[in-house]
Amino acid sequence: MKNNVNNYTLHNEPLEQLHVVPEDDIKLKKIRYWCKTPGCFTNYFTGARATSSLIHFGSEVEWYELLVELIHSLQIQLNEDIGTDSYEYSIYVGFDTLKYLSQTSLFRLTADNDWSKAKIITKVGTLKNIKLYVDPTLDSIVKLINDNPNCYIEGEIILTV
Repeated sequence: MKNNVNNYTLHNEPLEQLHVVPEDDIKLKKIRYWCKTPGCFTNYFTGARATSSLIHFGSEVEWYELLVELIHSLQIQLNEDIGTDSYEYSIYVGFDTLKYLSQTSLFRLTADNDWSKAKIITKVGTLKNIKLYVDPTLDSIVKLINDNPNCYIEGEIILTV
C-alpha cells in the first residue's frame, strides 16, 4: 500500500514527519469501546451495552475523564504487550471527541488558534502529557499511535452512542 503524503502538512511541517504507516505494517493493534452518552456503560472489549444496574453519579465532565483514563489504560496495555514502558504516544481525534476531551482537567491547550476550523492534522494540546492532535477525517474514534518509527503499534477507541 502506497501512501501519498506529499500533499498534506501539519502546522507547516511535512506530514511525512508523522510517520504514516500502512495498516498492513502495524504489528500490534488493540481496540476498545466507550459510550459517549454519560452514564451509559459499555463493555470496553466488545462495545455491548452493560446490562447490569451500574449507575454513574458523577458529572458529565467526570464521564469524559473516564475516557481519558481508558486512553491511559490502553497505553499501558500496549506497552505491557510489547514489553516496554518507554514508548511515547500521540493521540489523534476528530472534532467531536476533542470537544469531550477539552472539557477535562487533564487537557492542556498548546495551540492558540481556532482548531474547530482545521482542515489538516493540527496539534492542539496535550492530554496527560501525551501530544494531542485533531484530525478532521476522524469521527467518533480515538487513535493512540506510538512515536517510535521502528515498532508499529496502535490503540483505537471507538465511541458508541
